[in-house]
Amino acid sequence: MGFFIGVGTFIVPFSLGWMGAGDVKYSGVIGALLGVKLLSRVLFYASVVAGIMAIGSVLVGRCRISVLKTAWTECKIAVLTFGHLLPETVTMRVSRGGYSLPWGVALGAGTILAYFVDRDGHWAGF
Repeated sequence: MGFFIGVGTFIVPFSLGWMGAGDVKYSGVIGALLGVKLLSRVLFYASVVAGIMAIGSVLVGRCRISVLKTAWTECKIAVLTFGHLLPETVTMRVSRGGYSLPWGVALGAGTILAYFVDRDGHWAGF
């Protein structure tokens, strides 16, 4: 069950071209090995780590704030139009010199935090 929830979590961003297939498979493997109970905590910590990585890439200068504002606007448009207007894929953005966050690193760090540091879920709250 953990495998299917892990893959199902990222299948929509993958199908829209927003993330790679390796990240989807990696989350499926994490779900299969750790189970459903720890998977939600792993995804929570992975999101926190990805947010820290995004802030760090802005501070270092790899990404500009205007790019994040544009990405947020594109996500809102995609949701409000029920997928009829979609933003560019990650591959197209990176080929033009854009920057993409490595979700595999965030998932790995989230796994370490959820499994070893916060095993009982005291920090995450669940």
